[in-house]
Amino acid sequence: MRQSIKTQRGFTLLEIVIAIALLAFISIFVAQSIRNGLSARNKIQRDIDASVGLREALNLMSRDIQLAFNFRDINIELYNAAIKENCKAPGGNTSPPTNPPPATPPPSGAAFTGEKCTPKVPKILTQFIGETEKLNLATRSNIRMQKDDPTSDQAEVGYELKDCKSRSRTKSGSQSSKCLWRRFSPVIDETPLDGGTSIAILDNVKSLAFRYLGPGQPTEWLKNWRSDAQGSGDERMKGKFQLAVEITMVVEDKSVTPSKEIGITMVADIRFPNNEEKKEEVPTTTSGGSN
Repeated sequence: MRQSIKTQRGFTLLEIVIAIALLAFISIFVAQSIRNGLSARNKIQRDIDASVGLREALNLMSRDIQLAFNFRDINIELYNAAIKENCKAPGGNTSPPTNPPPATPPPSGAAFTGEKCTPKVPKILTQFIGETEKLNLATRSNIRMQKDDPTSDQAEVGYELKDCKSRSRTKSGSQSSKCLWRRFSPVIDETPLDGGTSIAILDNVKSLAFRYLGPGQPTEWLKNWRSDAQGSGDERMKGKFQLAVEITMVVEDKSVTPSKEIGITMVADIRFPNNEEKKEEVPTTTSGGSN
């Protein structure tokens, strides 16, 4: 019994010190790895949040542009076409006579005269007015939120950058920044640049730029487009909507030091621009024969 007790041995002090040192080293390594992983996760989550907010804003803008609403009254177009056909004067002159002689009403099927030859001028309320940093258009992207709500899917929508208070918290608290504002009006009226209510949908926007690809310029991106042909507009743009719009937006992440910029470019095409096609007149030739 005494012999077995004497043969038992425990850890020496040096072995205990080495074991504690190894355990401490492993614990520090694991803790540092966990800390680095959490830091990387938070950084990735911040980038995802900033990118998601930017993409959601771009998707909303893209939907409004894709459903742009260019209304042309087909009844007025048909009426004017009938007037043009029935009011043709001898010699190919389609304009109504200046001083029509007072005569008895023409028989059925005769050409129109006087006021009946005056074409109707259509009243166009749907407009597409695009600038470098602003966009206003008529669209069919309105969503009816309640059943039997007496509103249609038509609306006026505008986008621009304006000053606002940043909603993101930084070390110094909230601060002023540029926000993307969306103007919405469920009524399409004669003032396509005003009316409705504006809401800031994205903050900390560094820059916003639009470019426009219109009919007649299949490869040239333009900085401005006005379907009302006013201001910097062109008569070639009058009554016509864009084929596609390029949107470039850059946001700034101020929650990190130094701040980080995230930018995305998206192209939104209008599904149905409903532009009037220019009809080329085919010259008529008269063929004569010899006897």
